[in-house]
Amino acid sequence: MKALLPEAMFVGFTGTPLLKKDKKKSIEVFGPFIHTYKFDEAVADGVVLDLLYEARDIDQQLTSSKKVDEWFDAHTRGLTNIAKSQLKQKWGTMQRVLSSQSRIECIVNDILLDMQKKPRLMDGHGNAMLVCNSIYQACKSYEPLRTLS
Repeated sequence: MKALLPEAMFVGFTGTPLLKKDKKKSIEVFGPFIHTYKFDEAVADGVVLDLLYEARDIDQQLTSSKKVDEWFDAHTRGLTNIAKSQLKQKWGTMQRVLSSQSRIECIVNDILLDMQKKPRLMDGHGNAMLVCNSIYQACKSYEPLRTLS
C-alpha cells in the first residue's frame, strides 16, 4: 500500500495479529496514535453496549487414553524422548480435545439454542460472536455453524 500510495495517510485499527508472521505492533506499522477511544469510554458514552462473555463449558471424556497415546507416538516418531515429553505436556491433550468435532458440535448446538430462546438474539437486534482459542478451532467451528443454523 505504501509503495502504491506514498503520500497517503494510513489509519489503523488495532487488533491481535492472527498469524506468526504478523508480529509488528500497530504503532510500528502505522506510526503514532492520532486519537484513542477506549472500549470502556464508548460504553460510558452509551455508544456501544458492554461486552458479555459467556464461556461454553462442555463436559467431555476421553474414551481411550491408549488410543490417544498410540496417535501421539505415531505422529512424533522422529523426536527425542525429551522433545516428546515437552510436546505432550503442551499439546498432548488441549489442542485435540478442545477442537474435537463432538465438542464443537455441542458448543454450536448450545449457541443455536440461545439464539432461539434469548429475547435479544431472537428479535434480530442483538448479535453474538464466537471466539476460539486458535485459527484451527475457528475453522473447524465454521462448517457445523453454517449447516446447523
